[in-house]
Amino acid sequence: MTRIRDISNETFGRLRAIAWVGRTAGRKSLWECECECHAEPVITRDNLVTGHTRSCGCLQRDTVIAMNKQRAQHNV
Repeated sequence: MTRIRDISNETFGRLRAIAWVGRTAGRKSLWECECECHAEPVITRDNLVTGHTRSCGCLQRDTVIAMNKQRAQHNV
């Protein structure tokens, strides 16, 4: 059995790894995380380390809101 690299309490974008929760069917490590918005998604270690996943989805939502506000100011 392979050892799990402990990434608990490390921060990846808006996510902080809390605890290892198991493996996927493809043998990838799953980590419970806490987002800055207090959501607690479960994400693979690979996606955290590579930067593919940086939030629970709130980052995209906040980006869209900011873009819409900027567009509204320019269309006045």
